[in-house]
Amino acid sequence: MISINRQFNKKGSTPFGAVCGGWSFDVSASKTESDLCHAYDPGTDGWTEAGRMPVRMDFAGHDSDSDWGLVMSGGYGLNGALLDTVLRTGDGAAFEALPPLPEPRTYHCLAIIDEDTLFVGGGFPTLDGAYVFRRSEGMWTALPDMPRQRELHACQAATNAVTGEREVVVAGGFGGETVDIFNFAAGAWRTAGKNWRVFKSIKP
Repeated sequence: MISINRQFNKKGSTPFGAVCGGWSFDVSASKTESDLCHAYDPGTDGWTEAGRMPVRMDFAGHDSDSDWGLVMSGGYGLNGALLDTVLRTGDGAAFEALPPLPEPRTYHCLAIIDEDTLFVGGGFPTLDGAYVFRRSEGMWTALPDMPRQRELHACQAATNAVTGEREVVVAGGFGGETVDIFNFAAGAWRTAGKNWRVFKSIKP
């Protein structure tokens, strides 16, 4: 699984979309985890090799926005090693290492909550573990475990339409056809019912 930055660089600089990591296939060899990043330039409608990550990453949790750039966490590294690495990049060429995950994991999800906060949840091996990273604190903190175990699921930041509070919506994967929501102000999970579309501003 590759990691994709679908945003533009901050403050109107050169636009790009970056594709990083994943599997690299060769017809004469078995699959290899990749460290390559390719950048898309809409001006030329072409892709170029932007750079190489300091580690090979496959099945990493990832999200992107104009402030953080592309953030990637965990996944499988060289020879299938489980990673706790967290990287961010604004151009697919230069990389900043953030503090590592509290424990290595893959098949999890990562969501950018705001300019200060990242969320990571689920995945192998703990399946229901959840953590938050705050840039202002420079560290990961454990959240209450998710209501159910999940892997290969999705998560996305959202704003509650009633309270205006920031939340993260976690859905699907090998966790059933369910949706769980964590409210950061309350510090608690709830399971969405039939009217879970009470949320607005789910970021693309």
